[in-house]
Amino acid sequence: MELSAELRYFWSIEPVEVVAWFKSGPFRPGGVGRREAWLRAADDELGIEKRGSRSAVTVKGRVEVRRELTSPRVPGNIEIWNAWTTKVVGVEMGAFSVVRTEEERWVRMVEVSRNTVEEVPLDGRDGAAERAWAPDVGCAIDLTRVAVEGGAPSWTLGFEAFGPLSRVEHALRLTVAWAEASGLPMLRGGEVASFPAWLLRRARYGVERAQTVAAM
Repeated sequence: MELSAELRYFWSIEPVEVVAWFKSGPFRPGGVGRREAWLRAADDELGIEKRGSRSAVTVKGRVEVRRELTSPRVPGNIEIWNAWTTKVVGVEMGAFSVVRTEEERWVRMVEVSRNTVEEVPLDGRDGAAERAWAPDVGCAIDLTRVAVEGGAPSWTLGFEAFGPLSRVEHALRLTVAWAEASGLPMLRGGEVASFPAWLLRRARYGVERAQTVAAM
């Protein structure tokens, strides 16, 4: 089980200033290209995904929506999510109505103590997927390019803080403050949404048959 506090933004065009900030860190971001299949859901509180040829399925549900950030640069409510990865429901996703994605994803990671934030090197690894190596309390900041089939690529910037329930919201708030202090531009012109919510709106996820394919 993985508990997280999250905040995510989507843009229909490349957010040039955000991309420049993301690439300006002291370490090379981790990176990975991946294909996913999302089982269609009726609402935006649940995401069921299968990555590539892995037999396991990740089930991710929104637990609650907490207070909005007070930052003028980073608006939006913090969401608490829980995720379980299991082979128990590792059925063939192709037998169901799914949304298929390809993503090009880069990751930066920070370790969060009670009152400090320190970036850690990933050396090209996808640190968010290597939690055995990651700090006990921290935050993964990902920049991802993804597109709906037949449409132009979209971009997303996500903050996903991890750790015990008593600390994840605080870790996210500290990480956002750290990002602002390091030059993160105002996040504007985009949409605040989780991945399940974005798929629901963009691809009529759960309403019409859709597939997503990214430009790599």
